[in-house]
Amino acid sequence: MPLTAGEVIQPARDLHPQFSRDRHPDRVCLDFIEHRQRTYFKELADVLKDRLSRARTLADTIAGALVGVDASGVAYFASTGGDGFAVAIDAGGTPYLLPDVISLDPYADGFVLPETALQIVDVYATLADSNRVMPVHWMEQRQKARAGSTPAELVATVNGFRLLPLKNPLDGSSGWDHVESVTVVWIDEPAPLTSLASQLAVPTIYGQVLTWDLTAMLARRERTLNPEFPADLGQMYGEMASAERRDLVVTVPFDHRVVKERRFARNR
Repeated sequence: MPLTAGEVIQPARDLHPQFSRDRHPDRVCLDFIEHRQRTYFKELADVLKDRLSRARTLADTIAGALVGVDASGVAYFASTGGDGFAVAIDAGGTPYLLPDVISLDPYADGFVLPETALQIVDVYATLADSNRVMPVHWMEQRQKARAGSTPAELVATVNGFRLLPLKNPLDGSSGWDHVESVTVVWIDEPAPLTSLASQLAVPTIYGQVLTWDLTAMLARRERTLNPEFPADLGQMYGEMASAERRDLVVTVPFDHRVVKERRFARNR
């Protein structure tokens, strides 16, 4: 089970009677843990891609045409003039228009990337003619002039956090003509901590280091409220948090990610 914010805060409060809720409200503790967990989460993103990542379809085929999906995953397509309408599928598989107007052509203006993405891990497409999966190579908009696209590869740029299929020349044929769907794999930013029951995004093994971090902050904060509070207590807990964190850098990659299967060729 994921750790909750309360399971980090209460052990810190128990370490000193001055760390009470009256002197240090829950909101202060939640804001601190939210900031600190975000820092740790970014550090873990590269190591724990297989554990933290999510996938979502960016584009799909409806009535034979490649269409985009909005941030909620609802498919839409563009009509003349660039005005698009959200599309739904009835129980019989027939597409129909919803009244919501979307003023972007998904193929000309790109496909919406997840707004909460901390890091894009992978983008891939499924081809309609062979059902093969191909990687989509994406780049920054400033690199567009130096890029080319051939029928053998799929290239896209990212602009305004939208994935824009790239054809060079624009009216030439490319692998995008055979794409049936596009999927993005990404790592979400940690959700805001709204209460003691809010779940943390980092692995549970980070519970202790977060508790030491919080305790060090409470000791420093208490020192500003009460000059007679021991000055070295915040430093002591800060050093304990640093030592715990150094250990985690070594252990987390082995204990909290999927171990990939390794195949070895037999010596003949």
